Amino acid sequence: MEEGMSNIAECAVVVENLRATVGERTIVDDVSLRIAKGEALALVGPSGSGKSTTARALLGEVGRGIHLDGSVRVVGERVSPDRQPAAGLVGYVPQHPGAALTPTRKVGAVLHEVVARHCRGTRSSTSQHVREAMLRAQITEVDELLDRYPHQLSGGQQQRVVLAQMLACDPSVIVVDEPTTAQDASARQQLVAELRSLADSGIALLVCSHDLTVVSDVADRVAVMCSGAIVEDGPTDVVLREPSHQITRRLVASRSATEATGTAVSSATEPELRVRDLEYRHRRRGARAVLDGSTWSWHAARASPSSAGRAVERPPWPAASPGWPRRPRGRFPSTANRYPDTPPTEPTSSSPGSSTSSRTHGHRSSSTGQ
Repeated sequence: MEEGMSNIAECAVVVENLRATVGERTIVDDVSLRIAKGEALALVGPSGSGKSTTARALLGEVGRGIHLDGSVRVVGERVSPDRQPAAGLVGYVPQHPGAALTPTRKVGAVLHEVVARHCRGTRSSTSQHVREAMLRAQITEVDELLDRYPHQLSGGQQQRVVLAQMLACDPSVIVVDEPTTAQDASARQQLVAELRSLADSGIALLVCSHDLTVVSDVADRVAVMCSGAIVEDGPTDVVLREPSHQITRRLVASRSATEATGTAVSSATEPELRVRDLEYRHRRRGARAVLDGSTWSWHAARASPSSAGRAVERPPWPAASPGWPRRPRGRFPSTANRYPDTPPTEPTSSSPGSSTSSRTHGHRSSSTGQ
């Protein structure tokens, strides 16, 4: 008994018999897990298996209509929807980090405010703390990013800025939800190094992911969830090498298939949509928004080595036949022109001296006879 209590005392996170229900439906069923200080635990499983609900329970947050039962403790402190953890104790990096950033404020202003609230030091010490947090989040271009708004950052930069905000509060636990969403190979590798360094520094890490490649590089242990329950739990290398549950076997098989074809597909596949020199301008007082300097390009990108990268044959722009709207050049309304399958059989015309106003397939034209 004393040994069990000492093990619990050494854990940063202790979840016992967690149950989440929505009405009569159970979405998390009797989940128990522990995360030691400096340990990285990965929650994996198919979509809808209860990973995110379990992870958010560490923050004392639940979705609308969800009722939680069971016990959640973070660094010995009981956490529930009615009793959330102390500020800065648990950090959370969402699946879409841009949603966690204030769009109307620069990165530096928000970071300085976060540090000032938690550290209460002088202005110079606050600035130093901000820089240290950004460096811990693997941000090298500190001065450049501090002066930017969130929309001026890439997805990877947004993720690192959110991580810097968490690290500025010196958290004991960090929850990361689907960290590799919309990340390219280079950003994924950098993120893996960042997460692993956090665990090595003593922070308890909970990673919700379906990317087993990232899980194998980051996590010390893996817990596999299915239908709201943990069906397999153990050291990462053991679980991925010798999966015992059918869900785990499917996940491992899917990873093997991806690795077998990933290189060939990535080398031959072009983006499905490429847009260059796209600008959006919004004018008030009734003027419509316009797009400037747009160049569009579509390519097929199927996940098959035999068909990957095959260009889609597009019909040429409609010829200047009677009744067709002209091809827009330079600036054009953000509402796309629509073209019928076949051109009108007769051109639109009006008798001399009359005034006409017509709308043809989303393109309005007006003429007045003299």
